[in-house]
Formats: sequence, structure tokens, C-alpha cells
Amino acid sequence: MNSITIFSIAFLASIISSAPFGAPPPHLPPGFDELLPNEAKDRLMELHLNKALSFEERREAIEEVFDQLPLEVLAKLPLPPGLERLPAEHKQKFRELQMDRTMTAADRHNKVKQMVEELPTELQKVVNPPTTPPMIRGFPSRPPPGFEAIVGPSVFKQLVKVHENADLTVPQKKNMIDLIMRQVPRAQLDKLPLPPGFDQLPYESVQRVRSIFTNFEINWDERHRLVMDFVQQLPREQRRLLRPTPPPFVMELPSEVRDQIEDIFDDVSLSPQERFHKMRLIFQSLPAELRAKLPPMPVNMPPPPPMMKSL
Repeated sequence: MNSITIFSIAFLASIISSAPFGAPPPHLPPGFDELLPNEAKDRLMELHLNKALSFEERREAIEEVFDQLPLEVLAKLPLPPGLERLPAEHKQKFRELQMDRTMTAADRHNKVKQMVEELPTELQKVVNPPTTPPMIRGFPSRPPPGFEAIVGPSVFKQLVKVHENADLTVPQKKNMIDLIMRQVPRAQLDKLPLPPGFDQLPYESVQRVRSIFTNFEINWDERHRLVMDFVQQLPREQRRLLRPTPPPFVMELPSEVRDQIEDIFDDVSLSPQERFHKMRLIFQSLPAELRAKLPPMPVNMPPPPPMMKSL
């Protein structure tokens, strides 16, 4: 069976994101090493390091490894981040789904999505917590999640102090953060977590984007420009991995309308203004009963946040 299971997706994302830049990953994701047979572990690491495989080929090969595992092993493997924070009775339902090897990849994916959407609102927030910290004057009020464990408490406190300082301008904050991060050893920089979605890219792309994110010899805005240039060169299916979850009202639109919206975001030749205009035309063309369910759309494109104005 060539389906992509919950566990194989978790493995692929976790092992890529845990790998130091330019070096093989030092270990399997937490909980896997103790449970997987040695043959399976060796095969997974071999697949991860095989640069001749495409992203899809690697995912399918990893899936085959998991399909060959005994059910009693699959039943013990940790669930992906988010799902493991659910109450026991809800986690069991996802595990039962994982054990059903009669389902296709598409069926399983749709079923997982449906099960998450049917959770109570408070549990949906547990599975999909906000990834963006509260903003102060257009700038995150704290460093990204996972930084403290890598850079250590001393450096982390310096970063927090800069982030929370309301007397500093955004350019001043950027410069001060870069100065602090230049003092962090390369071995630690190479382990910093990437923004959501980037850890699901192919290994070579993860290496490239990590080298940009951690190059503090160039300024903040230049790093952002290089990352955006890199993202625009990615294949369509990989760019979609980096997209934030659409707001609920978009997911309730007819599938053909959602496809039109996807096409707009996939068109890298469009400027932000052109993209906004096309989106507005789509929403204006909707039947009145659908438009009534949408939040008001601004007449003009909203200004970028302060931290983005220099791009």
C-alpha cells in the first residue's frame, strides 16, 4: 500500500527538522528509536540520506517501511505534535484510524481532517495552536517557539528583552537581534527550528533555506528577500506546504472557488496588489448568500506590517 500514514508524515517532518545543516540527522524522532526494529531504523535513515530520491519518492518509500511494521509496533509509536496533546479517548480514535490498512492515502487524509474538524473548539486549538506570537507594533513579542532550548537561557533572555522593548523601532530590533545571534555558535544555529511548513520540504531545500535563515552576516530584510526568492522557485506542491491554514470561511466555500483562490496564490508572477485585486473579484462574483457569510473585505489592499515595509 502506497498511502501516506500519520506516522510516516510525522517521521519525515521530524527527522528533517532535527537534522543539523549539512550533516546527517543525529537521531530518530523521540519515541521511534526505542520502538522500531533495527532493520526499519536502518532503512529509514538510508532513505533520508539518499539524495537521489525526490520528495514524493522518499515519502512513498518511508510509507512502505511503516506498512511492514507489526500493528503492535504502530500502536505504540508517538502521534504527531498536536494529536498527542489530545485526551486519551480522542487519541485512541486516531490510532484506530492508523491501524486501518484498508484505507487509501486520500481516504485517510480526509478522515483525519474530518475528525479534527469535528473536535470541540477547545480541542481544535490544542491540535492546531496559533503559530504566530502576539505582535507588538508589528513585531513578534517573543522569539519563535523552540529557540530557548537551542540558544540557551542567557541568549534567549537577551532576545526576549529586545522583542518586548516597546521603545525600540522595528529596524532597531532587527539590528539588535542580528548582533545577538551572531554570537551564537554555528552548531546551535544549525539546530534552530524552521518556520512552520519549511521542515516538510525535501532535505536539500531544508539545507538551503536553513543556510539563509541562519546567515546573520547579512541583514534581516536581505535574508527575508532571499527566502522569498527561494520559495518562489519551489514547485507548486512544495509552496503549498508553506502556506498558512486558510481561515474557516474559505474552507466553507465551494471547491471550485477554493481552486480559483489556490491558483491565484500559485501564480508567483502576481504582485501582492494584483493578487489582492483578483481575490476581491472572486469574492465579489459569489452569490449573495455566500457573500453574506464572508467577513467584510477592504476596498484597498491593507498596508504591510511595519517589519515588512522595507521589502
